Amino acid sequence: MKKIYFLLAACLLNTTLSTAQEFYSFEAEEGYLLGDINNQQGWITTSLGGSDYTAMQVVTEAQAKVGSRSLKIAYDPLATFQPIPIMGAFKSLLTPLNKANFSMSYSIQMTNAPGTNSSIFALSCGSVAEQKLVMEVYFSYDGKILVLENADTEFTVTQIGTWQEGVWYDVAISGGATSVTYSLNGVEKHQGTLLYNMDELRFAHDNYSGSAYIDNVNIAHTALGTANYDLAKEWNISPNPVESILNLADLQNVENLTITDLTGKKLFESNNSLEQIQVDFLSKGIYILTVKTTEAVISRKFIKTK
Repeated sequence: MKKIYFLLAACLLNTTLSTAQEFYSFEAEEGYLLGDINNQQGWITTSLGGSDYTAMQVVTEAQAKVGSRSLKIAYDPLATFQPIPIMGAFKSLLTPLNKANFSMSYSIQMTNAPGTNSSIFALSCGSVAEQKLVMEVYFSYDGKILVLENADTEFTVTQIGTWQEGVWYDVAISGGATSVTYSLNGVEKHQGTLLYNMDELRFAHDNYSGSAYIDNVNIAHTALGTANYDLAKEWNISPNPVESILNLADLQNVENLTITDLTGKKLFESNNSLEQIQVDFLSKGIYILTVKTTEAVISRKFIKTK
């Protein structure tokens, strides 16, 4: 495990609202417009000085992992190369993440092949209360996927994989009582330690060149113990998007199932263990399926196509 030394010099944002879960896939149904994401749904982009902000971090239909849109973070010719990934889109989390009790996942696709002059593209999570950068996941110019964790006076760096151009990668992070677990494409890659809670989310790059697409961001403030994490990271629903029947195979000991819209309105509930749900009654849009078992609480976002 390597170590690097790092000074955070960024102003983090905060809010006093609260929620149990947050989902971002940048779809029209979530209130997003195509184009510059600055000031959309609480997202802020990097300042270029004065009242100017980068307009190159955009909601786009060029790529999508789920639905038809994603967030594209890209090189801005109006700004210079940055020594750290600070060019991008920032969002205050509605509820601070307890480092010992959270789960987070997102999908990312890079558009520069390893070995070219591409930037470092990062998920960064910070603490407003501590004025610290807590944790990052780097997709680096040299094709490496790295996890960086604040170790007080330094950062520890661990490689968890490699990336290729034009391929979607699913990153999942789960904080437990004694450690935080990182998975790539459903496979556990690393267990580390976080020193601080987190209340700011950032998808950013160092503005060297290139771009990346971010989609299907899911954040849950529900405890997932070590024994439950395998279930939460591997189980999924299909098909997604769905037209008529949603399959929920391979779940056991189900206590409750609910479907809500993105406002939190409950549209379906069952206390039975179901393998399928008929979703013809739903209008076209994005919904959240939450399953409570005796082992875990798991939420999955899905898209109803008709």
